[in-house]
Amino acid sequence: MLYKMPWKGRWLEWTDESLADMKARPDQKATATWLQSTYHDIYLPNRISFFLAHSGGAGFINDHVNPIVLLYAGNQSGKTYHLLAWLILRAIENNPKWPCFLHNKIKPLPWNGAKRLAAGTYQKKHLMRNIWPKLCQLMPEDILGEYSPEWAMRNKRAIKEPSWNLNPSCRLKNGTVIDFYNYESKQRAFESCTYDAWAFDEQVKQSIFDAAFARGATIQSEDKSIAAFQCAVACTAVIEESQKETGSGTWIVKAMKQENHSGVPVGVYQIKTEEVPDAIVSKKQKALFYEKYIVAPLRANDKKAIRKGRARWYGEPEVNGGLMYPQWDRSLMAIDNIDVPAYWSRFRAIDPGRTDPTCCLFIAMSPWGDFVIYDEYYETDKGIYESVRDIVAKSGNILEKRSERLQVSASNSFEMYQELESGQQFIWSVLDPRTFATPTDTEPSITIGQIWNFAGLRCIQGSGQSSDRSTPIMREWLEPIKGHPHILVNMKKLESIQDDLGRTVVDAPRFYVVKSRCPKFIDEIESFCENPNKPGFPLPKQADHAMTAWKYAALQNPRYMGPALEGINLFTRKHVGIRRIIDVHGRITA
Repeated sequence: MLYKMPWKGRWLEWTDESLADMKARPDQKATATWLQSTYHDIYLPNRISFFLAHSGGAGFINDHVNPIVLLYAGNQSGKTYHLLAWLILRAIENNPKWPCFLHNKIKPLPWNGAKRLAAGTYQKKHLMRNIWPKLCQLMPEDILGEYSPEWAMRNKRAIKEPSWNLNPSCRLKNGTVIDFYNYESKQRAFESCTYDAWAFDEQVKQSIFDAAFARGATIQSEDKSIAAFQCAVACTAVIEESQKETGSGTWIVKAMKQENHSGVPVGVYQIKTEEVPDAIVSKKQKALFYEKYIVAPLRANDKKAIRKGRARWYGEPEVNGGLMYPQWDRSLMAIDNIDVPAYWSRFRAIDPGRTDPTCCLFIAMSPWGDFVIYDEYYETDKGIYESVRDIVAKSGNILEKRSERLQVSASNSFEMYQELESGQQFIWSVLDPRTFATPTDTEPSITIGQIWNFAGLRCIQGSGQSSDRSTPIMREWLEPIKGHPHILVNMKKLESIQDDLGRTVVDAPRFYVVKSRCPKFIDEIESFCENPNKPGFPLPKQADHAMTAWKYAALQNPRYMGPALEGINLFTRKHVGIRRIIDVHGRITA
């Protein structure tokens, strides 16, 4: 039999045969005796006291501050054990002398008496067959009492289990109560009780999470350094066909990407498959999983299996089927930050909003024709003048106020600004064409598009082409080009690019996004779905602000034109760094 026990930051492994060999050697006999007694008399009755977290698991368990803590990982990574360790250490008194606190980087929590806790997962069977056995395995026997198989065996008692068909609950010997839920229950079940902490296993609907969170958030804390109430989620963000709100585009995935959940701070942690100890998942098992999840789908060129496999191996959120732009390949097109050379042509594309976000994409074209979105502006609840100010500042340029105002009627006048392109120079900035046909609220003779120009951002009118006609053009940008080098190879950043099978990529696309600077664009393209009833059109009510800005840029046919040249701004009659001369109506005049 193979035995495993964590000790001082690593896993010890031995068998009956190796233990017998150790006992036969005088210099190892004491070690063998210690191993045997420690394992049977101390470790098995209280496994949580030895708990050894790996990868981002320690940070997850030690997060005592954030009201929401998330742990995401691939399959077979130990995330459920980490979630249960998180819950158990909040359910019992922590002894600072336990090995997990002395050697394994886990931080003890103060004990303020019995608590009421809750744990949930996607179905009752999973509670019974996975969550409950693992909780019993980790929980100290003397705290678990008659629920512990070992305790029941020693005391010749029948093993007790929660009443799974009613309202499953477990009362521990220290007075703490743990209630169990499954996501198939009706919404009101999650609104019925107030808890000190919630532990959610796998992806949970936002409505369920919000109901549970709202019931707990009213508890007041005496110790301000420790959150009064916390919700923890541990999941692999794959798409489950029987469950809505799974995969990418969900509230969990948005929180994973460090977006606050309704203004509530979120702690985000990851377990990387390559950092899972061999004692948990052997090298042989990892090789088999890698073959199953990564290699086989790539060989078969099965796009759906590739997406699901990457989610199961890397922990990446699985993007939905039916994507508007299925040609998007994060592994090739999402690149690290690069310094865009000054001689590349630059453009901006803007989808304006007020209650909806205003999105501006910063685009560069290389001399060999690569399209790079190197930055983004994505803000809500800002007026035109404020958005222009921010976009100009993000461009590294100066917004200069003109001394005179534009008087358009007896009662209305507008402040006038101009952008001095001292930092970055742009060939053109393209704006939603509807803005040049939409009058302002206060002055019917002036359009919203003109206001953008008055505010200092010289914009041309975008194309109003319908989605079914624009979609093929945008998809074409994402297609690999035979013999075309990857941008990082062309820029001499890397000698070559390899895919997940280690093959050199020789047919690269012409479209790239700087991932650290453009998270919103990547979020949208990976969750932007096509309407199955209207090919070429997106599903309604999706986040599409970055997608729309990209459409305006793509339909403008950007191409390398050299750096922006000096011209004359017809509105101010001053020399400025622009390639095209644009009037206040968004028309190119020279």
